[in-house]
Amino acid sequence: MKAPKPLRGNEEFIRGVLNSLPQEIAVLDEAGVLIAVNEPWERFARENGGAPDVVSVGANYLNVCRNSAKTGDIHACEALEGIESLLAGARDEFMMEYPCDAPDCERWFVMHGSRSAFGRGSVILSHTDITPQKKAEEALRQNNRRKDEFLATLAHELRNPLAPIQNGVHVLRRLDGDDPASRDRARRALTIVDRQVAHLVRLVDDLLEVSRITTGKIELRKQHLDLAAVIQQALEMSEPSIKAGKHKISLVLDHEPLIVDGDPVRLTQVFANLFNNAAKYTPPKGQIEISAKREGDQALVSVRDNGIGVSADMLPRIFDLFTQSPHSLVNAKGGIGVGLSLARKIVEMHGGQVEGRSNGVGHGSEFVVRLPLADRQLARETTEGETTVAPPPALRRVLIVDDDRDLADILAMLFQALGCDARAVYSGAAGLAAVAEFKPQMAFLDIGMLGMDGCETARKIRKLPGGKNIVLIALSGWSEMDDRRRAMEAGFDHHFVKPIGIDVLKKLLASALVSA
Repeated sequence: MKAPKPLRGNEEFIRGVLNSLPQEIAVLDEAGVLIAVNEPWERFARENGGAPDVVSVGANYLNVCRNSAKTGDIHACEALEGIESLLAGARDEFMMEYPCDAPDCERWFVMHGSRSAFGRGSVILSHTDITPQKKAEEALRQNNRRKDEFLATLAHELRNPLAPIQNGVHVLRRLDGDDPASRDRARRALTIVDRQVAHLVRLVDDLLEVSRITTGKIELRKQHLDLAAVIQQALEMSEPSIKAGKHKISLVLDHEPLIVDGDPVRLTQVFANLFNNAAKYTPPKGQIEISAKREGDQALVSVRDNGIGVSADMLPRIFDLFTQSPHSLVNAKGGIGVGLSLARKIVEMHGGQVEGRSNGVGHGSEFVVRLPLADRQLARETTEGETTVAPPPALRRVLIVDDDRDLADILAMLFQALGCDARAVYSGAAGLAAVAEFKPQMAFLDIGMLGMDGCETARKIRKLPGGKNIVLIALSGWSEMDDRRRAMEAGFDHHFVKPIGIDVLKKLLASALVSA
């Protein structure tokens, strides 16, 4: 093996190495005079207004720092102190962060200085661009602020419904007698509890939707839809908020059907969010104008209000998760700042866009949704009317298996109120015994039971005599696609996220009757 050749042209080699580095590099002699700089140093100086005679070889960099320090530049003072201490031998290295002070330069750098081996007393300075790190740090700080604001808002929003629920329970416990006054108080208390529970469910549903969005697990079930029907349904969902604010609604729909290829549930959710927002952020007796029309090959839906509006600095961020302006937090009547983000994501999944407009605080807002129209020929294939749901049978045997006794008992009571013979048990093993003895036609199983979980219980039920004929419904606090897939593989017919609504229960009973 041949011995390596000695390096020739040492100066050229070192200059080539320095020029290849991304950092701006300069070498100072013992007097602070620049004796070497690399191309990135010279390039940065040219791009940011640095005069060549003060930043090139031969210039005294200490004088450059002294002149800047005289103007009150604290970063120049820090750099001067660090370089002088290196040249004096007081320390071997120093480091400082500083922002670029040139016009239109939003960049941050780290200056690192160290004593070098180029000559006695000489110093090497390097400037490293840390702008990406600074931006990442700022983004983390903003995310932390938004997280803290979100948690504070969520705590506030959870306390709001919990207080009347708790008080309503106290009222019901203290009612004694069956007189009209007691019945009236019970009815009013139950109405309040029901309304506040519905609000809690919406909050939890919004949080689950955020999880689905961030993990990309929202599924669309598209069909040809008339947007007019979707808007009407969304208005019905938003009616409590609109009525509470005594708002006047103006609805103008195109004379021809606006047919889109979309998920009816998700699009209804989009417009209900927009209508609820308009109602929440508009003072009492406000005006909400809703219009839908064709614009080229798109359907354009506008929701305009004369409410509190959006400030110019908040407008670009209103579709970000957990974003609420301070002004809206004061005026809003509930919400955790996810509705608009959900709406935008769903609209974009349909190939559309949503845009927010406002002339500022106090000047109202407008949200415009654009969705691609379906092919006109296919639009004629839209279904008309709805299938009527048969009433539930007078008596149907329903089994509830859940290790949460309160939940199991109250669900059994609810089915009994619907005219069913319902029984609650509190473990998978008890569920198997009840199937053999009670012979239910329908069974609700909690997926996350301790010991024998819902999936294992379902598999064993299917192996029992008559087990294949039972309608099995999985109840879970989890709603990810993997949870649904596991439930289906275990033999369940349906998978629902807790809490399951009364309307869903009625439809399950009715569909089971039809298929029986």
